[in-house]
Amino acid sequence: MVLDPKKFDKLKKRLKGGIEKELFERLSNEAIPNIKESILNNYRILSLYKLHNKSDLKLNNFYSKLEDFLNSYDYLEVEDGSIMLRVPDITDLAKSKVEELKVLIVIAEGLVGSYVELNEKEASVISIKPTNIIQFIINNKRVYLYKYTAPLGKKLDENRLPRKFWPFKRPDNIFEEADTLVSENMDNWIKRAIEESRQSAIQEYR
Repeated sequence: MVLDPKKFDKLKKRLKGGIEKELFERLSNEAIPNIKESILNNYRILSLYKLHNKSDLKLNNFYSKLEDFLNSYDYLEVEDGSIMLRVPDITDLAKSKVEELKVLIVIAEGLVGSYVELNEKEASVISIKPTNIIQFIINNKRVYLYKYTAPLGKKLDENRLPRKFWPFKRPDNIFEEADTLVSENMDNWIKRAIEESRQSAIQEYR
């Protein structure tokens, strides 16, 4: 069989454009939903950690904010015929204006030692200079993690304030599993896009 040169050029262009289109659709409809679900599932697991009942940092209160962040994230970058798939990470959270989600940065990095949570009122009452302090803005109010020390414990007891210990000590990054998912499946997504485009181009050529 001799291919018509004009048809062959058309076939090559169709195949190239088809691969890009198929890959874009596959990443949009398969990869991105799986990335989101992986991150949200790991967040749900983190939310099971028990915090004090008076804590302002309960993760289940911020679930919708993480969903919004993931839904608005730019996963795909298309330039000069190439497609780049990006996976959110804690660097993106650091750039985010969603203050509540910055709790996840602290969890991802881990904390050495024991920390207790104090709100603005509690921090003003104990009037003690902490050795280490981490600050969050939750619902437009400051919430702190103070490095726990014996003098701090004494101040809490004197003022009858609860010891709201921070349960997250070892690093726990909810984004790592999504990175692994992409690494393990990208070759397969590309191969399937190529095959789908090839079959479509052949049918069109016939």
